[in-house]
Amino acid sequence: MRSPEDRRQRLLAIVTERGTVSLRDLADALSVSLVTIRRDAEHLNSAGLLVRQHGTVTSPEHLARQQGPDDSSPYVVMTVGAPSPYLSPVAQAARRRAYELGLRFVLHLVSDDQAVEVISRFQDDPDCVGVLLAPNWSWNETLPRSSELLDSSGPVVLVERAVAHEHPLAAMDQVSCDHGYGVFVAVDHLRDLGHERIALVARDDSPTARAIRAAYADIIGSDESWTRIWTSPGNEQPDAYRTLEEFVDFAREQGVTAVLAHNDWTGLQIHQALQSRRGAAPADLSIIAYDDVVAELSTTALTAVAPPTREIGRTAVDTVWRRIRHEDGATTVRHVRLMPRLAVRGSTGSPQR
Repeated sequence: MRSPEDRRQRLLAIVTERGTVSLRDLADALSVSLVTIRRDAEHLNSAGLLVRQHGTVTSPEHLARQQGPDDSSPYVVMTVGAPSPYLSPVAQAARRRAYELGLRFVLHLVSDDQAVEVISRFQDDPDCVGVLLAPNWSWNETLPRSSELLDSSGPVVLVERAVAHEHPLAAMDQVSCDHGYGVFVAVDHLRDLGHERIALVARDDSPTARAIRAAYADIIGSDESWTRIWTSPGNEQPDAYRTLEEFVDFAREQGVTAVLAHNDWTGLQIHQALQSRRGAAPADLSIIAYDDVVAELSTTALTAVAPPTREIGRTAVDTVWRRIRHEDGATTVRHVRLMPRLAVRGSTGSPQR
């Protein structure tokens, strides 16, 4: 039988490895009662070796990382061209990674026409060690005075904005999701199931939506006999649901058996519009959503393309860190393309008509 001291050392090792652990999980891991774990947790909390919270214990180091560095620490700034729910998990992951490296993280909204000037002001601050740049441009557009960024005094990483080789910012570090691959795996999955008429319903007012539309057009090709791409007016618009009801009616009339919907909310609304017309997924229409934030919460869980948003944020901060630490190969420009995955659920199946 292990002594209380041995048991507490094992408890500390588990908490140090995981950061935060529930008391119930610790009791199971150490094969002791919950009462015993509570006593050990209180003992170690009193000694300052861990922090006991409601139902959990946390290592002090993990708690410090969550709370972030103090105001005198250097920081990374992420400039965003427009408010974007898609970029929220990117920014959150970037912040967590910055905290792990002892850096503060700042999020700053700036219009594209002022981005270069604002970035220059940040770089004049000796505490700013790098910039993550996520402009709101259309596909393969650029920023006014963008060439100045290539001669900037500190690292600038283009985030979630892939550009062509001839683009002025092609010589800049980039970290992004390969949305073309995301569209490919969605269409490939539907074709494997036997679908031929596959529509796209997507917004056209964001860089991600425009990238998806362009990739879909390249993969599917053109067919003037029916409308392949429908534009969603945006989930917050009063006529959004009516537009998607019209799409469901169109799909029935034109023999469309599958749809790729950007984003999850559009996919959910299409599914609800289908149900309101006494239809079902996948029997009447297979649905794939793009984002996979809330797709699984539909009454029929939606198959979805899941971009690696959190890994994008972490990798972007690591790219800055690599440059400021002058690690081997730090002067080499890197274009990192992270691949989305397809989460197959109940909303896709073989066509029934």
